[in-house]
Amino acid sequence: MHFMIRLIQAQDPDVLNVRQDLSHIPDASGFSTGAIMNELGVLAQQLEVAKSISILGSPEPIAVDTPSSGGAEDAPGSLAIHESYPMFLRFATAQLELVHAEVGRVQHKYRDILNYFGEDTDLGSDVFFQTLNNFGASFEQAVAEVRPPPPPRIRALDICVQNALRGSKRVFLCR
Repeated sequence: MHFMIRLIQAQDPDVLNVRQDLSHIPDASGFSTGAIMNELGVLAQQLEVAKSISILGSPEPIAVDTPSSGGAEDAPGSLAIHESYPMFLRFATAQLELVHAEVGRVQHKYRDILNYFGEDTDLGSDVFFQTLNNFGASFEQAVAEVRPPPPPRIRALDICVQNALRGSKRVFLCR
């Protein structure tokens, strides 16, 4: 890898900052689009169960006696809850369909990435991005080993700038 980094340094040094350009890779390595789709399937099944509950899924509002703080009267809003349940089911179904479509779009783009890199399209996204993340860490370490250390004066200025960004009082010593 050191040889490759020396070539890149000589021909296109901007490529050495690839890890910064792909800063989202560590986050992506923790997600699996397949697992998300499975969870969406479970949510869809649970939504179907909720729809099948006849008393709550009925189109007619159902009066339910619930004790209020004062006695045997119906609680305010008890009918509103049962009237809004079918509306909630319609909204939840629509939102689930939108999320399912979006995750499907992400999976399609992910397969395009795998094709671009010549990888097996059945490879899990978490595995692929973890491999890419590990490569990025190794690449960054190798770049640090190949690059010469900065001259002492530049290094001191870097420390001053870092201190200034953190709000440290040691900035005044850097003049």
